[in-house]
Amino acid sequence: MKSTRIILLLLLVSCFSSLCLAQELSPADRTELSAAQRLIDDKQYAEAVKRLQKHLEATKDAPTSVFALLGNAAYLAGNKHLAMQVFTKGHKRFPQDADLCLNAAVAAFSCAQYAAAGKLFEQACALRKPFDPELLFKSATAYYQAEKYQAAANVVSRLLPARKVEKENWLRLAIHVYRKNKNWKRASGLILRFLSRNPNDDAYWGLLAKLYLEQRNYTDAAAALEILYRLKKPTPKEKQQLARIYGFIKAPLLAAATLEQTSNSQSPADRIEIAGFYVSAGRNAKALNLLKPPQKDRTGALMLLRGKILFSARHFEDAETVFRDCTQLPAIGPQACYYQGLCAWERKDWGLAKQAFSRIISDKNYGNLAANGLAILQHIRE
Repeated sequence: MKSTRIILLLLLVSCFSSLCLAQELSPADRTELSAAQRLIDDKQYAEAVKRLQKHLEATKDAPTSVFALLGNAAYLAGNKHLAMQVFTKGHKRFPQDADLCLNAAVAAFSCAQYAAAGKLFEQACALRKPFDPELLFKSATAYYQAEKYQAAANVVSRLLPARKVEKENWLRLAIHVYRKNKNWKRASGLILRFLSRNPNDDAYWGLLAKLYLEQRNYTDAAAALEILYRLKKPTPKEKQQLARIYGFIKAPLLAAATLEQTSNSQSPADRIEIAGFYVSAGRNAKALNLLKPPQKDRTGALMLLRGKILFSARHFEDAETVFRDCTQLPAIGPQACYYQGLCAWERKDWGLAKQAFSRIISDKNYGNLAANGLAILQHIRE
């Protein structure tokens, strides 16, 4: 808002100063403009608008100064829509007048007519001499606000030519424009350029990580998050996200280490997840150590996982002991029975295997598996 008003007021001073010396003004134009300027100086903006509107209606070939002063008076009176209409009309009448074009752009932006403002700022940049790149920045900003991302990208490409120095706010805008256009390579390159100058900007490390995640580039996303979390302490949820990224890219030891840094209490759920990563890395001993003693493990989830790890490592007697203890827990009893039967099977204890399978023959989840096992056992015993 402040920057918009500054542009308008500067143009107001420029326009009125020039009209005092302008020889093309008719006596009527000079009289009305002088009177209107006095009203503006006295802050009688509405009266100035009325006077200039009346003069404009009565004049077929009004000069640029009339449009400029009327638009400024309307803006100062708080009627931004009228200001936009006046400046736009003046710009159409005098398409080569850079000041009218720029004021039309500013007024359109003030009225949230962002697409129109983007086009007008772009035109004003072409008209003003010397070249003013800030007008391209304003144009791209307006297009971005209008969600005209391709138009914004076209302007940004002119604002950030190769091997040229750019302002930081230009770079920030360009990053978001290219991201919206899904130009991942350009966006990530600009973020890295920005971070080379601002290495401690945690917000843009976070944005870089998000950009990589949107591309499913999980390895680079994890690297960006590691830097981010050195600059800003992560929440437990953020650490869990990083651990799962490591798990996804098959780096289970990094995943386990990340979760262990996060989990202070190491609840059963935490232990199970960390142990799972250690198992994936072939570190069964670390996983087993993490799963004992099963404190406050009322559901038996830790014990059940411990038994499965022992079973996979072919420690069938130890696994069977764990599963036997789990069979008394309602939530996991049928599953534990099934695995107990498998352990007995591996040890060729057919009687115990049959007993374990028989206990769960009617279970909806493990009944069919148990029935298959019993059928095979019947064949073996025969």
